[in-house]
Amino acid sequence: MINYDVTIETLSPVHIGSASGQLTPLEFWQDKNYVYLVDVRKFTEVLFNIGMIDDFVKYVKEESYPTLDNYLGSYLNNVPTSDFVARRIKKFDHEIFSNIMPFIADQVSGETYLPASSIKGALRGAMLYCIANNSRELNIVRERINRPTKRDLRDRTPGKDLDNLLRATLPEVRNRKTPHGDWLRALRLTDAYSSQMDVTEVQLVKVICLKPGSGYRYGARNAKLYVEIVPPGVNFKCRLTYDEELCRLLQGQSNQRPPLDLRKWLEFSHNKCADILKAEREFFQLAGLDHLVQKLNKIENDGANIRVGWGSGLLSLSLDLHFSKEERIKIRDIWFKSYNNFTFPKSRKVVMVNDQPANTFGWAKVTVNEM
Repeated sequence: MINYDVTIETLSPVHIGSASGQLTPLEFWQDKNYVYLVDVRKFTEVLFNIGMIDDFVKYVKEESYPTLDNYLGSYLNNVPTSDFVARRIKKFDHEIFSNIMPFIADQVSGETYLPASSIKGALRGAMLYCIANNSRELNIVRERINRPTKRDLRDRTPGKDLDNLLRATLPEVRNRKTPHGDWLRALRLTDAYSSQMDVTEVQLVKVICLKPGSGYRYGARNAKLYVEIVPPGVNFKCRLTYDEELCRLLQGQSNQRPPLDLRKWLEFSHNKCADILKAEREFFQLAGLDHLVQKLNKIENDGANIRVGWGSGLLSLSLDLHFSKEERIKIRDIWFKSYNNFTFPKSRKVVMVNDQPANTFGWAKVTVNEM
């Protein structure tokens, strides 16, 4: 076993959502500076103790647009809200809004954190991206894209076999490749926490799409999303363990060698990020958002080597950059909803400041030190 201390520094806003998804106005209240997430169990206890449960149910049923803000102000103005607040989140500006997407938080401490599954998922995607390049399996997918059969048109997961590139063939399961033979089982990560307090804030997010020729427009019917994000410059720490013995066991049972040096995982991740950053700069250059191009240049110069979380986009979560622009259009038309758009993916999520696109999502820098 080799143990490493891992530091993850955010280089752009990062959002990793909770299981609750987007909250309704009955699940939070707000003032001009903060958003307060309700602790449902404690709120129910408060209502029960003062005999107001039936009144609350009646309010929700009869009000045309029920909100916790209105209910607290009209019916519970003498009850301390501190008795049932789960978390308090700072606002980037003073806007009042009707929805919020909270960051995942520890259910015991209430701290926001980067889940090990999100970090390892990004690393796994980077390794697969590097090893799949020019592989037989990728060429099979390319053949399906350029000459799809009726069976291909029905198959919603044309690249599912690519994951086997990171798996050993085990005799115990009839020489098949299963998750039990996954080489990345040798990399074990813990969740990453920050030593800084109250590191998140709520910011406005919109979706932008390219216009034919140049420029951009707001997509998703100009929807306004209010998202709890970790801003740039926040450090998270976790621990990584590299299990050399497990690698030897897999190698002995499969008579195969690992398809790549797992100790070079950051190198693979850095290489994938460089390709994604290039594609993102091209997108925002066409959109006429030169300040975002410059921010992406700075993110690359600052050493971005991982992209995680919501808003990272299809290019970060897939192997699409191994295909030409024409092939990506075919992917869209065969397996996604076809749009009259000249590029795919056609949109990006951006953080808004002063009603202008100000930043992109998910970039971070990982550094490791052997313990």
